Amino acid sequence: ATDTLGNICYWDRFAEELYQWKKSEVMGKCIMEVTPSEMTQEKAGEIFGLLLQGKHWKGTFQVRKKDGTKFMAYVIDTPVIDEAVNLKFIVGISSDYSQLHNVMEELKELNMNLEKEVTARTEQLLEQEKALRMVGMAIQESDTGVIIADEAFRIIWSSKAVFNILEQSEIEVLGSFPWQLRLDYDLSDSAETTSQNYFESEVRT
Repeated sequence: ATDTLGNICYWDRFAEELYQWKKSEVMGKCIMEVTPSEMTQEKAGEIFGLLLQGKHWKGTFQVRKKDGTKFMAYVIDTPVIDEAVNLKFIVGISSDYSQLHNVMEELKELNMNLEKEVTARTEQLLEQEKALRMVGMAIQESDTGVIIADEAFRIIWSSKAVFNILEQSEIEVLGSFPWQLRLDYDLSDSAETTSQNYFESEVRT
C-alpha cells in the first residue's frame, strides 16, 4: 500500500517474496523506485485519475525485481478514501503473470500460424476445385464416356457421352454397377464376372 504520493506505507511477506525487497528496505520509499515499471506517464496518470474518482484499476505491466529481473505483473489497485471522499491510500495487489502471459503469447502466435495455414489450404483447395471443374466441363463436352464409382463400385457420376452411347437415362445409369449397364450384347454370367473383376482391378490401380 502507498500514500497518494506513492510512498510505501505497507509491505507484506508476499510482496517481499515477489519483489525480493524486505519490508525494512522499502518502507517510506517511492513505489516507482522499488518496483520500476515500463508504464508510460500517460498510463500512470490515467490510473491515478480513476483512483481519485474512487474507482479501482486492474491490468498488467512489466516491472522489475530487486535483482533487476523483469516480469509481467498482474496488478489490482484499490483506492482507500476518507469520509470526505478524499483519496488517502492506494492498496495494490500484485501477482506474477509471466507464465500465463507467455502461454497466451504462444497461443496467439499458434493461432496466427494456424490462420495462415488455413488460408493457404483454402486457397489451394479453391484452385483444385477450379481445375477439377474445368476438367469436368471438358469431359462433359467430349465424346468420351467417363464414369466415376464409389468404393462399392456403384456409379456416382457419369459424363453425358455415356448416356448417349448406352442410350440410357441418368436415372438408369447412376446408382448401378458398371457390369449392369445395358450394352450392345448380352453378358453371360462369366462375362459379367470378368467385367466386374476387370473394373475392380482398374479401380485399385
